[in-house]
Amino acid sequence: MSKMERSGVMLGVDIGSSHIKTTTLCLSSKNIDFNVYPISYITGKLKLSGTMKGRIEKLIIPALDATLSKYSKKYDTVYVNLVTSLEAAAPWYDYLSKFKEIEMKYENVILHTMTGSLSVEQLTSLKSWQYMSSIHAVRYIAEKLLENGMLIHMNSASTLFIPVLSGRAIPMEIHYSSGVALWVGALYTPLPSVSNNVLVFGKKSLSSPTTNIKLYEALSLIAKTEVARTLKEYKSPYRVDSINSSEVILQFIGCFPNKKYLNKITNTPYNLHNQAKISAFYIYSTYLNKILENVLMVLSEVDIPIDTAKFLVSGIGKDPILKDALYIFADKLMDIEIYIPKPYCIFLESFGAALSLYEYLTSEKISLTAGQFWQTFNGG
Repeated sequence: MSKMERSGVMLGVDIGSSHIKTTTLCLSSKNIDFNVYPISYITGKLKLSGTMKGRIEKLIIPALDATLSKYSKKYDTVYVNLVTSLEAAAPWYDYLSKFKEIEMKYENVILHTMTGSLSVEQLTSLKSWQYMSSIHAVRYIAEKLLENGMLIHMNSASTLFIPVLSGRAIPMEIHYSSGVALWVGALYTPLPSVSNNVLVFGKKSLSSPTTNIKLYEALSLIAKTEVARTLKEYKSPYRVDSINSSEVILQFIGCFPNKKYLNKITNTPYNLHNQAKISAFYIYSTYLNKILENVLMVLSEVDIPIDTAKFLVSGIGKDPILKDALYIFADKLMDIEIYIPKPYCIFLESFGAALSLYEYLTSEKISLTAGQFWQTFNGG
């Protein structure tokens, strides 16, 4: 225990655009805990800034500061492994200097992050921010659980694809067009990001260009119970009961809900609620194909042996979406819950950050497949 005090706490922090997720490991109590902090709730500002720079400086940075302040008051020493994927949205922003400014405010907070080599380093030693550090946290977990295959981790608005070859998580080019990730997730993805085409009255058509409808709003029409459960597990402030999903889909496909459209085959008006449901299934099938296509693309680029490959699914989208998308690999599909229970497998970035920090500070190596970690920490 040369690198840390037993009275200290380790914190894996994942900063997203709408939430800050934390996994806490307390050595003295051998306890693991998890929390989700909606950024708008922390700052008290429900209206988001119009620019990414404004959002980072007025919402995200203050929310991180407030989160660290909370832990700083509670524990003698707070060791933090900070990861984020915000760089994908604003790669030009000087994150490192902002994070260092926050660290200087607290005498008992020591900030770290993960590098592309999957090592943990203190922020004070870094000269530039480690881009897409949240992916490194997921890669860290993938190497512990797979020999050949892929870990597919679906968040609320993005999905990560981590190829593993001969026990090594391959560091693909870090940008979203490389296949390492897609800007589609289980909840908050805008429908135009899923498909610009819709199906209405038996024909393909372009969707309405002005819509701001999210995926969960559309899917609640055909899978209300599953969407409601997913929102609850993600601790989302949104609820499906407040959504008129049929009207949402009709808006997306460009139909007026009170207008009568004649079905020339039956010579009766189309049932618009039924048309909305059919179109929702079409959107969903397009979405599943997009995910499967990206998996196949990454498999091909890395040349992972398909006969021995295993596909590990995690994140908030693993149950409602990923298992459907990867149905052709059903005999090779594994649910990460056999190794990592909820909620930690949903918010894998913060868990990976916490675990890697634990191994770095204690010089111990923890096996997830043997259940060693959960034998050590009683929160599991």
